[in-house]
Amino acid sequence: MRLWSLFAVALLIAAPSTLSAQEHVDATAAITAASEAFDAAYNAADAAAISAMYTNDAVVYPPGGEAIEGMEAISAWFAGGLVEGGPTLDLQTGDVFAIEGAALETGSYVMTGADGSHIDHGNYMVAWSHTEDGWRMARDMWNSNMARD
Repeated sequence: MRLWSLFAVALLIAAPSTLSAQEHVDATAAITAASEAFDAAYNAADAAAISAMYTNDAVVYPPGGEAIEGMEAISAWFAGGLVEGGPTLDLQTGDVFAIEGAALETGSYVMTGADGSHIDHGNYMVAWSHTEDGWRMARDMWNSNMARD
């Protein structure tokens, strides 16, 4: 499965885009807006809103943990860690590569404590799928840039 995922990512990056320039701009704008909505849902500790941003068969790959498969499991995982008034998340979209209903977003994140302290920062990569309900995350992974003990 991982080999297939790596192949798919490489194909997304290497393949010439068959989208028009305007379609690519639209996909980039929609995915950037979706990332901002993810920030807002995370910062509001709204696990239901977060899980609604994923496809039914999505997989989340958190750092230092096992893969989480399916929207229900993803919702439960986020619900178990979100605290209203807790740490805040700030996602910054870097690049979006879009091809025929699929897109790959890369970016960075910063997590800040409620007291303003720096908790974590790192990079993320999301494979998006364009559904009849709009862009939804199909695969989501991130890694911390902070040194481990």
